[in-house]
Amino acid sequence: MKKFLIFLSSLFLFACGTQEKAELITKATLSGTISNPKGEKVRLSNATDQLEASLTDGQFTMSIDLKEATNFVFKHGSESTKLYIQPGDSISMTLSTTEFDESLSYSGIGAAVNNYLAKSYMLNETEIGDFTELYKNDESTFVEKIADVRTKMEAQLAKFQKETQQVNEAFIAKQKVHLLYDWANHRNRYEEYHQYYAKNKAFKVSESYNDYKKSLDLENPDLLTSDMYKNFLVDHYDALAKAIKEENKELKDDASSGWLKAQMTAFDQHAKNPEIKRFLTFDALKSQISYVGTDGIESIFEDFKTTSNDVTQNSELQKLWDKWAVLAKGAEAPGFEYADIEGAKIALKDFRGKNVYIDVWATWCGPCLRELPHLEKLQERYHDNEHIVFASVSIDDDKEAWAKMVKEKEMQGVQLIGDDAWSSSICKDYLINGIPRFILVDKEGKIMDAKAPRPSSDEIKDILKELAKPVLTSMK
Repeated sequence: MKKFLIFLSSLFLFACGTQEKAELITKATLSGTISNPKGEKVRLSNATDQLEASLTDGQFTMSIDLKEATNFVFKHGSESTKLYIQPGDSISMTLSTTEFDESLSYSGIGAAVNNYLAKSYMLNETEIGDFTELYKNDESTFVEKIADVRTKMEAQLAKFQKETQQVNEAFIAKQKVHLLYDWANHRNRYEEYHQYYAKNKAFKVSESYNDYKKSLDLENPDLLTSDMYKNFLVDHYDALAKAIKEENKELKDDASSGWLKAQMTAFDQHAKNPEIKRFLTFDALKSQISYVGTDGIESIFEDFKTTSNDVTQNSELQKLWDKWAVLAKGAEAPGFEYADIEGAKIALKDFRGKNVYIDVWATWCGPCLRELPHLEKLQERYHDNEHIVFASVSIDDDKEAWAKMVKEKEMQGVQLIGDDAWSSSICKDYLINGIPRFILVDKEGKIMDAKAPRPSSDEIKDILKELAKPVLTSMK
């Protein structure tokens, strides 16, 4: 499940069947039974909406308002899967958390496409095998392997087409695009991934390796309905931007906006189709604002708004921009109140008079766990310092897993559990889209840095060293 979220997140499915007065149908239902549930809720989300339902004896039901067929992500605990739901569907799913993907099964109206999706994922995962070992292969072995996987996936699609009369040609065509660019994405990432997994930073692909790109259409806006196509475009242009940044000292030294400026240069130099260029610019701006912030990119943002006629994109970026304004240095830090390991409620305001270094994390997050030893060293260094407090907020959906880790590892500092996983107020208020995330709040409850350096960095060591000093006041 965790190895190929890219694969799941980009299956665009279009099934159709004729129904009288289909235009009047605006609802669908999703129900399910979960064995060994990990938490009390299930969530269903797409690009704009998020629904949730509570589990009762492992069962749930939710009603979905739909105007058209929509791709959703279903989440329970730390696991997720892709669903395709269209108006009029009545889908029932069963799964066990002990073997999430292997146990997924659908029945009811709309089940056929979703069963295909689940089986496609499993076939892909089985054929790819161990992700690390795949990219350790030498070039010729790797190329042969992913070509074989593509062939088997296409055969499965052909079998599905033959056996399922309810699925039309548009769906099949889009699946072929998906499989093509899934294969292309693997090829595109091979050099970088081989360098990492084979521990060979000097590795370069052969001179003819990238000839496969000549057969790909990178200027076709009609293919922007495919996430795999969009993934390939983004990675392709990121490679161009990386080369541009490496050759420009000014961009390399610009920590806040150098990367985005390099991307803009790559788009200007290489993207010929205006719709493709607009997609790339929107995607780059959204990523920058969501994960980095707004510092140094005001002119790029304004240029996009004045040149783009896409009201939806402009509105989405503006909303993200406005949210970051309340997280500026010196602004009042959004408050929160969560339970500690004993169930006692502890609020951010309880730490007034101390500088607070906040870690937002989860037990299932690999990068979070890699930061823990560094965080522990900082906590030990400032254990008795009256000017600094360390507060960790877990966004685990599985509270038992959180409590177990806190107790077994004897984790120090203030350990809190968020009230609603990714929907916890701290995630919403601090625009947290990825973890770990670190936040610095000063003694007066004002934001010092809404995206503070990680414990493993030298920068945070220097910052905490200063914060640990007593504040001297002049004698009267």
